[in-house]
Amino acid sequence: MFRISFFYFLATLAYLIFIKYFRSKNPKANNEIIFNDKNSEVIKYIFVKEMIKRLELLEKMGYNEWINYNQKNNRIKIGDYYYYFNIWEKNQVSGGNLTFINKVSQDPSFQNLSFNDILRITTNNFVILENRIDPNLIKNMYGSKNDINEISYFWFNTLKKQIEQRNAVTMRFDKNNINGIIELSYVSKDVNAEEYYNFVSIMSNQFLIFLILFVFTFTGILFIIFDWYKDSLLMPLLIFIVINTYIISTFNKNNSKENYTVLNEKFTNLNSSTLSLAFLISVNIYVINALKKTKKSTYYGILVLFISSLFFLLGALYRNSDYKNTEDIRQSYVQKELIYNMVILMNIITILTMFVVTITGFL
Repeated sequence: MFRISFFYFLATLAYLIFIKYFRSKNPKANNEIIFNDKNSEVIKYIFVKEMIKRLELLEKMGYNEWINYNQKNNRIKIGDYYYYFNIWEKNQVSGGNLTFINKVSQDPSFQNLSFNDILRITTNNFVILENRIDPNLIKNMYGSKNDINEISYFWFNTLKKQIEQRNAVTMRFDKNNINGIIELSYVSKDVNAEEYYNFVSIMSNQFLIFLILFVFTFTGILFIIFDWYKDSLLMPLLIFIVINTYIISTFNKNNSKENYTVLNEKFTNLNSSTLSLAFLISVNIYVINALKKTKKSTYYGILVLFISSLFFLLGALYRNSDYKNTEDIRQSYVQKELIYNMVILMNIITILTMFVVTITGFL
C-alpha cells in the first residue's frame, strides 16, 4: 500500500509541475518579426529601392522575359532574412469584372493562379473571421493613387503553414498595355502565435482539481483492487499511464481563438456527438457481463472504469447557459471536449480488455 501512496504522491507532484509549466509557457519570440519591427523604416526604404530597380529592368526587357527573370530572382536578403516579390497582373474578365493573376510569388504553386483562386485555396485556414484575407486586397493595392503604396494585410503562408499579418510596399507597372503591381512585404505579426491559446491556460482551477482528484480516485481504486487480489499491477498501471498521457497531451494542445459563430457551431457538434456515446456504452455493458467469468480483479477493475466513464458522461451532458462572454463558452467547450474524449478512451480500454481476455485467456 505504501508503494501505491508514494506513486500517487509523485504523480500529483508531476501534475502540478505540468500545469504550472503549460500555463506559464509563452510563444517563442520570432526573431524575424523582432528584426522587422526594429528595422521597419530601413526595410521599406530598401523595398522601394529594389522595386524601382525591377521596374527599370522592365523598360529594357520584354514583359515575359521580365516575369521569367523575377521568377528566378524572386527574393532579396536584408540582414539574415529573405523577402519575396509578388507580381500581380491585371486581368479584365467577362462581365467587366477585374481580377489579378499572380505571376511571381514565394509559393511557386500560386503562379498563374487568379487572386480569387488563391483566396479559395487559403480561406479554410482562417478560423478567426477578423483575420481573413481581404477579398479586395489586390484591387485596393492597384487602385491606390500613390506611386508608392503601403498596406497591411493578413495572409496564409502556405510554406510555413501559418497565418501572418504582413506590411507591404507596392508599385504599379505598365508594359505594352499589360499592367499590374509589384510588391515586397515583411511579416509584422505571427497570428498563430498571438491568437492561439493553450487548453490548460483557460481551464478553470475548479475543473482541474476535480479532474485530477477524480482520475486519481478511480485509478487508485483499480490499484487497490488488483493489490487486494494479489494480482499484477500491470493492468491498472497501463490504464493510469494511457489516461494521464491523454490528459497531459490535451493540456499542451493549442487552438485558435474562434469567433462566436465558429465556437457555437463546434459546441453544438460536440453536444450532438455526446448523445451518440449511448451505443458505445451499451456495447460495454455486454462486455462487462462477459468479463464476469475472468479473474475477479479484472472484472471489478473494468467495472470501476466503466462506472467512472458514466460519471464523466454525465459531466459531458451537463449544460450551462449562464455564459457572460465568448471566453466562458470557450472554457466550457475545452473542458467538455476533454471529458467527451475521456469517456471514449475509457470505453475503448474496456473493449480492448475484453479483446485481450478473449485472445489470451489468462487475465
